[in-house]
Amino acid sequence: MYINLYNESLFGDGGGDTPANIQPVKSVTITQNGTTSVAPDAGFDGLEGVSIETNVAPKLQTKSVEVTQNGTTSVAPDAGFDGLEGVSIETNVAPKLQTKSVEVTQNGTTSVAPDAGFDGLSKVDFAVNVQSSGGGYPASDAKGVFFFDYDGTPLYSYTVEEAQALAELPAVPTTHEHLTADGWTHTLDQVKAVNERLDVGALYRPAKGQVSIIVNIPYDNMEVLLPVWGAAMIQWGDSLITTAPTSQPSHVYTRAGVYNIMCMGIIRFESSTSTILQYGCIQEISIEPRGDSTTIPDNAFQGMVGLRRIALARGWTSVGAYAFNEDYNLDSIIIPPTVTSLGKYSLGNCVGLKCVVISESCTTIGINAFEATRKLSEVVIPPSCEYLDSMIFQASGIQHVTLPLNLKLIWNSAFRYCDSLINVKIPDTINSISGGTFNDCDALTRLELPAAVVEISGNVAFYGCRNMQVLIIKNSTPPILAAVDAFSLNPAQFYVPDASVEAYKAATNWVTLADRIHPMSEIGL
Repeated sequence: MYINLYNESLFGDGGGDTPANIQPVKSVTITQNGTTSVAPDAGFDGLEGVSIETNVAPKLQTKSVEVTQNGTTSVAPDAGFDGLEGVSIETNVAPKLQTKSVEVTQNGTTSVAPDAGFDGLSKVDFAVNVQSSGGGYPASDAKGVFFFDYDGTPLYSYTVEEAQALAELPAVPTTHEHLTADGWTHTLDQVKAVNERLDVGALYRPAKGQVSIIVNIPYDNMEVLLPVWGAAMIQWGDSLITTAPTSQPSHVYTRAGVYNIMCMGIIRFESSTSTILQYGCIQEISIEPRGDSTTIPDNAFQGMVGLRRIALARGWTSVGAYAFNEDYNLDSIIIPPTVTSLGKYSLGNCVGLKCVVISESCTTIGINAFEATRKLSEVVIPPSCEYLDSMIFQASGIQHVTLPLNLKLIWNSAFRYCDSLINVKIPDTINSISGGTFNDCDALTRLELPAAVVEISGNVAFYGCRNMQVLIIKNSTPPILAAVDAFSLNPAQFYVPDASVEAYKAATNWVTLADRIHPMSEIGL
């Protein structure tokens, strides 16, 4: 910047006056704000001009700011500063979190998000109140494929369409330290072939030894007799090992607690009055066959009132009669795909049983196999079974049973006293309803007999179905009705093919029920 300080009125106009002693242009550098005075040097009367170079650096401040809440934070320099060289920001904002309570009343995915004004969720309390049978199990009439762990825990579920599209089966859990996972009861092809419902179970074998037994010892210094025969070695779970033990070996546990007993050798369980049974100490057994001994003997585990879980490994070929009878607290059982038969009363009177998975290798299920299993609400009978034996579900809590489409015969009293039965589809291959089949099924309100049924035998086939409203009979020729008593204490109305109404009303024994016979068209069929 140049400033001309020469003034002709002071120093003359060049018309002959003697000019003053004027200093040439003076150069000044200004490096800070404020007032800067420039005067001529000594010996000069004034300045011809001033050249100013301004190089003033602003006074900048560095500030540190702690931000503790969301919003806009303004930062300005303090007094005496021209600006900010930098701002160091420490953010310590605690999010505003919400606690929510949610009631879940149906199966599926439940999404929970914070309400407006909250940044997130600190806790969600779920109250699950799903009205389905089996205490968390799929509803008894649910369709699809359901995968269960050996203890009955539901693992995975797929709709029929999802199952048919599977490229591989899901993984078997590997979280049970005392067990080694060994696949599923069903193959991928069997799963993909489902058309209504299929239950699939996880298979395991003992991680160590041939038999793993989990016991709960209730008292210190308790002596127990283990009801096994022929064991080569027993690890008692408290660091002590017995080799070549005698039959029904004994052991003293110095401390109460839960122990995992492992056995090697040929094992035979015996129903006995040993202390380990009297006190219900045995809670879980996992066992695999040895050598040629592939049959679980009759009465093998009968009366083990503390037994809650059983893991049967691959290789077993049959389950003997009464094998698990009266194991009142048994929760679940997975039948491996090598088993071809379940003996009579094999699971009878297991009043706590909730989950049974039967593989498609099983061809025979004995009489009374599931009698009095009051908590068992649903069972899938595999297509390998062509006959439903007598009293198989008698007095059970069954609500829905999936029968194979190729079933040939339902023996007498199969569902007698099943007062919770609400849904059963009789396959088109059935041609006779045996005596007592649905005797006293109080919850059954509707049933359909396929056209192949030509006979209702016995005198109590539908006796005591006090809430039955509709019985659809598809055969255009009236089936042989062996006795009118088949429908005693049963108020059902009968719906038959329209063209056959008069034939039914005139047929033997049906004639006494003529006022209850109607054309199917009345109910839209």
